[in-house]
Amino acid sequence: MRKMWKKAITVILALVMTLGLGLNVQAAALTAGENTNSTNVTITGLPGDKDVTFATYQVIKTNYDTATNELTYHLTGWAEAVLVTGSKTEADVIKDISALTTTGASPTEQNDIVNKLAAAGKTVYNASWTVSSNKTQATASLPIGSYLVLASCTDMTFLNMMVSVNAVATSTDPSGWTLEGKGAVLKGNPLSIGKKITGKKGSALQTPVDETTAAIGDVISYTINAAVPHYPANAASTIFKVKDTPTDLQIQKNTVQVFGVKADGTETELTSSFSPALDNNGVLTVDMSGNYLQLFCADGTYPYVKVKITYDAVLMESAKVVQGNSNRPELVYGSDPYKETEKTILGNSTLVYTYGLNLTKKNGDNEALSNAVFGLSSNGKKLKFIADKAAKGTYTLAKDQSAAGATDQLTTNDQGTFNIKGLDANVEYVLEETKAPSGYFRNHVSVTIKITPDTNAEGKLTGTIKSVSAKDKNGTALDNKGAWTCGIDQNQTAYVAVTLKDTKIPFLPATGGMGTVIFTIVGDALMILAIVLFIRSRKGRKEDK
Repeated sequence: MRKMWKKAITVILALVMTLGLGLNVQAAALTAGENTNSTNVTITGLPGDKDVTFATYQVIKTNYDTATNELTYHLTGWAEAVLVTGSKTEADVIKDISALTTTGASPTEQNDIVNKLAAAGKTVYNASWTVSSNKTQATASLPIGSYLVLASCTDMTFLNMMVSVNAVATSTDPSGWTLEGKGAVLKGNPLSIGKKITGKKGSALQTPVDETTAAIGDVISYTINAAVPHYPANAASTIFKVKDTPTDLQIQKNTVQVFGVKADGTETELTSSFSPALDNNGVLTVDMSGNYLQLFCADGTYPYVKVKITYDAVLMESAKVVQGNSNRPELVYGSDPYKETEKTILGNSTLVYTYGLNLTKKNGDNEALSNAVFGLSSNGKKLKFIADKAAKGTYTLAKDQSAAGATDQLTTNDQGTFNIKGLDANVEYVLEETKAPSGYFRNHVSVTIKITPDTNAEGKLTGTIKSVSAKDKNGTALDNKGAWTCGIDQNQTAYVAVTLKDTKIPFLPATGGMGTVIFTIVGDALMILAIVLFIRSRKGRKEDK
């Protein structure tokens, strides 16, 4: 009876004991005792562009009796300690393993036995896996038995696998054994994270971009796409976080939304399942670790291939000119589903560029004029700025246009200049003088300025200005021969350079001044002289008579 049971186990194992695919058949004469006959086992489905390594652990080994031509199966010590518990016997466990019918064709397949083995303390088996030249499959020569195989790779997570080498007796001849190597399909998900700018000032962009231009205070919309890591259903560590670190951008927490995206592109909003957080440095963290098994590995399936996170951010007054103001996302995951081991994948940086304007006020003799006051408008609305108290004539566009202390008066300093930062490209700004320095006429002609940003050979923004268009209130382009001149500042090529020359008021005697007294005295004297001459003339005529 015992021999019949062992033969039955042998047949069952030979037929169905595998979680994988990839059949390799080889005829062999078995070695006596603990069997070492081996054949090739192949794992397919490797990503092709990554270096995958494999850790192997023997679960079932075999013994061959040459006298009876019988092969018996046994659990290795570590596997027995894990699986033979309660009322389960070794024979029961081997039978359970032989009943595993997973084909390896689906990425959602799970098995409690395999996962339990993967989570336990294990004894490494020395197996050498050879990866094909195209990195799509790996092969190892393994003795008869079953093996747990755990794959690892940079920026990927994998499900647990079991492979086997089975032996079938084709006759009573000790040499009449056929070895069958049954491999597996590698089931995992390449991890990546990417980010795009998808909107600006409340309007969606037709095509998402990696960079844009903006004025300080503009609202910019972002979308992050992060692949969902694959952890087994019994994972003790399900680290899954998305972080985003902004520079000179303020993420609006109340705009953060999270969506699960299926393979067919359909989306399910998951925002209410998480609590997005902003730290003191403005770094956004969406931690999905605690809800991973419920949402991303429900019933051992993987409904979503990625998560999509959207939010809005505001360009801050600390924004840099020339240097792009960036934010860069990170995907944080665990390299071992049974230990707390964090790894980070960095995504691409998105950049926001802003520009500036330098104005110089002069007189006809090219002398600097201080205390000239200007205003800058856009879309018919006068813009307000924050003045730098430590540097007169330095202004930053106010993020909040209604902020206390913001001013719409730009005043030239002792050098006859002021500079502003925080302007957008491809936007028309109207610059006008609102108050002239004492002794000069105010220039009543405004100038409209628009910046065209520069790009490199790859079409990427450089942060500098390519050209500046300037026109008067009639829409006529400036010829830079009149009072106004406009162009690119050659010393600061992310700034527009504007000059305006004011005309001096001609000298006139002041009312009540000394000049008036002189004219009055001379006039009075002439009048008195005329009267005297008139009287003498009349008197002379009378005497002649």
